[in-house]
Amino acid sequence: MLNQHSATIISILIVVTLFLTSNVLAQDCDTCNNGAKCCGGEHCCGNGEMCCPKGSQCCNDTCCEMPEETCCPDPKHGGVCCVQETTACCPPSFNHPSRCCPQWFVCCEAGRYGCCDPSTGKPAEDSIAYALFEIPDWSGNTPMYTMELELASGNRKDQTQITGFDDWGELTRVFLYDPKKNLFFLPQANFTAPPHSKDDPMRPITLYAVNPKTGVTTSKIIKGATDKVTGYVYNVNTGNIVMATYTYKNGNKNGYNFYSLNTDTAVATLKSSIVFGDTDNYVGYFHAISDDGNAVYRLGYEDVIHSASPGLGITDISTTTVKTNWINNISTPTGYQWFISLNTYQNGEFISLAPADSELGTNELSVIQWNIHGDTKVIAELGNAHETPYFGPLAEYMAHDKSVYAAVVVHNNFLDSNYDRWSLVNVALPSGKTNVMPIYPFMMAQSDSVSGLGIPL
Repeated sequence: MLNQHSATIISILIVVTLFLTSNVLAQDCDTCNNGAKCCGGEHCCGNGEMCCPKGSQCCNDTCCEMPEETCCPDPKHGGVCCVQETTACCPPSFNHPSRCCPQWFVCCEAGRYGCCDPSTGKPAEDSIAYALFEIPDWSGNTPMYTMELELASGNRKDQTQITGFDDWGELTRVFLYDPKKNLFFLPQANFTAPPHSKDDPMRPITLYAVNPKTGVTTSKIIKGATDKVTGYVYNVNTGNIVMATYTYKNGNKNGYNFYSLNTDTAVATLKSSIVFGDTDNYVGYFHAISDDGNAVYRLGYEDVIHSASPGLGITDISTTTVKTNWINNISTPTGYQWFISLNTYQNGEFISLAPADSELGTNELSVIQWNIHGDTKVIAELGNAHETPYFGPLAEYMAHDKSVYAAVVVHNNFLDSNYDRWSLVNVALPSGKTNVMPIYPFMMAQSDSVSGLGIPL
């Protein structure tokens, strides 16, 4: 039991402690004009009416918190934070508030944002792309959404949940895009259906078509082809999808059939076939198609199982019997790892993404132009642009006239990978003029998965 003397001493100690604590806190706090206190390294901003975090930059009524951001002030409408690497500040002008325009755009009067492309004269928002993303919700489901992305700014809008498509809770293969019809397509076998009693499982294939403006999905059962779709590409010149499925003998895979698929009727017409015998040559897993539709291309390893003999498989499907050739003398530019994607370009050239070699392990992506003769050219270094953190696809799109290459890549947060986010890449060809913009509002690469990208006509 405490006596009066002890209680007095404890009371004095408590008072002293409170005084010292309040004094320390006071020394660590700024008092703003409105009487508010900014503590713990925070500082007063916005004419002394708000607090910004430690290390951030005041920008009128906002805080530029990232080290790569700089303030674009606007005392009347409020400041904005521009990413220095890719954007520049346009001060208030032409009835537009301060805004961040891409480095190769100019401040102008036209358009919603007042940013114009000098090479076309068009405002930024006239150049758009459509994208599909799977975004998990709080119930544990992963619905798919369609959205519009502005190529110049990375801004997304008109996000609409897709109806009529079931991804069964798994990552979805990347949809193809038809710029003429403005539709996304995906041919996918129904593996929940029981296999046929004969040698060939003959599971039906569904052709899904997604309208990126409305989110409405239609589906048709494909006639003329069945079971697992291995490769599929869209040929903008014919307006058809070229796809491949396995063939079977005695219940075992023994080859591939190649089809031309009419997206209006969902009728698949057999173009060519190949029998590989006991060893799968994987020619049916192709990534791109020639402009005339006579050849498909598989980029990767000739020996898939052992990741050996990297190169390009060229498969001629112009006759009833497939002819295929593997080219393994392909190289990447010095300082780059093997290609991770494939797009056909002009005059037999290809456009691919390749990660750079890095002692720090950052492996930033670049856009590479190359051919089968060993010629390579770095079109664009993308900076903070990466593959997905663990698994899952990136999405790419080559414009129908080969004038624009676009991709959705991962922007790393080097402090915490949980905050990696998706960025939109826009490369003008052949100049290589490049725009890499984080998609905004931000989309998290650890949870959101891209399922398609396309640029309308």
